[in-house]
Amino acid sequence: MKVLHNPLLLLFMALAGSPASGQMSSFRYQRPLQGVTDTWHRIVVPDSVFAHASQDLRDLRIYGIGRQGDTLEVPYLLLVATDRITTREANLEPLNTSNNASGYYYTFEVPSGQAVNTMNLTFGRHNYDWRLTLEGSQDQREWFTLASDYRVVAIRNAQTDFAFNQLVFPRARYRYYRIRINSADSPALGGASLRLNDTVPGVLHAYPANQVTTQTDPDTRQTQVTISFNAPARLSRMEFQIADSFDYYRPIILEYLADSLQTPNGPKPVYRHLASGVLNSLEPHTYTFPATTTQAVRFRIDNQQNPPLEVSGVKAWGYEHVLQARFTEPAQYFLVYGKEEAASPRYDIARFTDHIPDSLAPLSLGPESAVSRPGTKKDTALFRNKWWLWGIMGLVIVMLGGFTLSMMRKR
Repeated sequence: MKVLHNPLLLLFMALAGSPASGQMSSFRYQRPLQGVTDTWHRIVVPDSVFAHASQDLRDLRIYGIGRQGDTLEVPYLLLVATDRITTREANLEPLNTSNNASGYYYTFEVPSGQAVNTMNLTFGRHNYDWRLTLEGSQDQREWFTLASDYRVVAIRNAQTDFAFNQLVFPRARYRYYRIRINSADSPALGGASLRLNDTVPGVLHAYPANQVTTQTDPDTRQTQVTISFNAPARLSRMEFQIADSFDYYRPIILEYLADSLQTPNGPKPVYRHLASGVLNSLEPHTYTFPATTTQAVRFRIDNQQNPPLEVSGVKAWGYEHVLQARFTEPAQYFLVYGKEEAASPRYDIARFTDHIPDSLAPLSLGPESAVSRPGTKKDTALFRNKWWLWGIMGLVIVMLGGFTLSMMRKR
């Protein structure tokens, strides 16, 4: 303990200064939490937080300032209110197969009588374009139409391998199902399965587009559509509306604005891959992707040798983000964020989610403000002046010399 009285060490401790005034000082933004009364609460993350948080939200923290000035960290679980889909499937074998001038008929039996709303078909052909009719019956005498004039298509060549052979219809519960395919030749049905897809919709927030611009490059034969928003939005789903009524099948790539580079000609936007797929006339033009914060999205349509498509509208949504947090001590609590190098937190409650109550009281958030960083300006001003540096170095040298002479005399 005597070493603590060494004047040299005391000087270095004074120069090093005191530690930061808590973990919060390493984050850029804070918002006070209002209404903490229970152990468990839920916090809906507002859009303004996404604008300043890291892309994967790993820098979200909840801190409290205790009565003694100590810093408390609150564990939380981040939930995204996405759609919840459950699927039950039953494979089918044809009960009867027949054909006449109207086409080919296939009848299937579902002994369990379970409810279904989707039928998937496989065929032994690679290229076809047929219209189907689907019917249901309890006794094979009286039939009820579930889907009519339903189109299934398959295209396989050197450039394309595409098949659309799924029938979606209103939820039904019949013992027998029959499909009629208006084909003059045998469709070579390879298999069929019935499925019940139950979807519990998530909580979506719509983000209206601020501006939509479209341009087509005659050299690359690509149509590029850029959608910008008033503020950074956390997107998970987009839908494109096409005005053309003819059939089309076009590869599409979605990108999001991730950054900008300063060039002599001004800032240059930097886009990164978001999703890819096929824009076609048979399926909905809806694309989902991992939640991404951005202020602009663009998608490129490869028209190949076809005329450009007319994009008549764009819609964008993002799922609600919720924090489920556990509070154990009285304190003044804050949601803090804005630290790009932050690591993802690991809390024990993530392993015991079944212990979290089903109903949690919501907390409101106060206005956003910058996190104060005590001592930063003082330290910076001290060492920015070179005369301070020279004086401190001289003082250290003198003290080192005196300390050395003192030790030599003791010997």
